[in-house]
Amino acid sequence: MVLEIEADRMQNIVFNEEETKAEQKVVIEERKSRLDNNPLGESYETFLRAMYRYHPYGVPNIGYPFHITAYTNEAAKAHYETWYKPNNAILVISGDITMEKLMPLVTKFFGSLKNGELPERKRVQEPAGSGIEQYIVVQNPRVSFTSLDWNYKAPNHTSEGKEHHYPLIVLAEILGGNEISRLYNVLVEQQGLALEVGADYTTPTLDPQYFNLSATLNPTKDVEELKKAVHQVIQDILKSGITEEELKAAKRDLLAGVAFAKDGNEGAVQNFRSLAYGFTIEELESFPQIIDSITVDQVNAVAKAVLGKGSAVTTMVSPQTQETPPTS
Repeated sequence: MVLEIEADRMQNIVFNEEETKAEQKVVIEERKSRLDNNPLGESYETFLRAMYRYHPYGVPNIGYPFHITAYTNEAAKAHYETWYKPNNAILVISGDITMEKLMPLVTKFFGSLKNGELPERKRVQEPAGSGIEQYIVVQNPRVSFTSLDWNYKAPNHTSEGKEHHYPLIVLAEILGGNEISRLYNVLVEQQGLALEVGADYTTPTLDPQYFNLSATLNPTKDVEELKKAVHQVIQDILKSGITEEELKAAKRDLLAGVAFAKDGNEGAVQNFRSLAYGFTIEELESFPQIIDSITVDQVNAVAKAVLGKGSAVTTMVSPQTQETPPTS
């Protein structure tokens, strides 16, 4: 039944002016709740535009208000008729079923659907940045904490520097993946400057992305101390590199995450969504082996290549005015 519904939805949607206008109002309300009325929404939108001056990644997925209010029934229908094609879709099914049982069902409902001629997509390339560092400071009385983010330009799995993709995943785990990470150990456990920390480089993308470090200030501490401490951790990584013990722990935790994801259908579905971003089935299936092969030298090299260039965009959100911008 689900396959029949999805196949029907791919080519037989009826566009109605009144329903389109109703959905337009729904999207406007979604934007208000997620961004406009969210004390962190302004910071997020400002960060995106600073990080991506030319690339569409600089526009939030839901769009700006003028995008939403400009929707028309005809435009929605044209988009649907252009892009909703079997040859522009990936069907991921996870569960207690075999390909032998599944394929006849897929063929039954999707086999008669016609492929379409897809327009060429000329992807915008973001300029390198030429060493420009941007600082965003947002004060909002609705925020009850001070948080800082350091965002570094980074390659993805297909762009120039793609050899750094998997080492960056390991570096993120070492720096801020959990409570045994370098940042947590120094900032939370040893110095008590932060309540929580993190490092992220996980979202699949078609074009170059960014590497993120984050920290939430302990309200009893000074924000300048936290900035200096984060800066020192980065410098230590650049100067002395990671240890073999850190690498082993990061691999262990990353591989454990892969194993846990296989326990349920949702984990498998989320993993294979990456096919839409240019990964192959072979790459996804061999992820554990790839991670296990990463070396200390590879992680140290990518730390210098990405962190060594300095944060492209640093943001600080707080409930009160800070006298100085964040330290990169």
